[in-house]
Amino acid sequence: YKMEKNKTTEVNEELFHIDEEFDKQVRQMKVLERLARIRIEVQNSLETISGYNDTDDYTYFELKDFMPQVNKIFLKYRVIGKFFFPSTEQSQLDIINLDDYEDEVSFTMIRRPYNMQNQMQAEGAINTYSKRYLYMNALEICENDQLNCSKPKVENKETPAEKNTVN
Repeated sequence: YKMEKNKTTEVNEELFHIDEEFDKQVRQMKVLERLARIRIEVQNSLETISGYNDTDDYTYFELKDFMPQVNKIFLKYRVIGKFFFPSTEQSQLDIINLDDYEDEVSFTMIRRPYNMQNQMQAEGAINTYSKRYLYMNALEICENDQLNCSKPKVENKETPAEKNTVN
């Protein structure tokens, strides 16, 4: 019986291939240096913006757009993200150095209630939004400012050249 290699096997082999020199360099880095390098790699790896708000007509990153790349890059740099709620009023993301668990950086935000009839769905929404915004903040993932995303109102369709034309 011969088992064919599938895509998952190839990804796993690629993921766990260790460049010994790179690994040695990473192990000497503190978490903030690792995070600086991670930010660049994540930002260079982003290809898809799948979220769309049809009410206000703008796109945004969903967790699925960046978390697969983030997890691979975190593993490469030997850090892990720990997302949790230290209290009912706060969400937190710790990025922890796997070579020194005391070497970490934390990102926090206020946890806002979300009113829905189904309380479990409301908790899920809070969880998803908090996680998304904390990772985007930690990794400096940029998208259009939603406060500035509304389409500009066009008052006069004449171009400046047309306005200055003398008949």
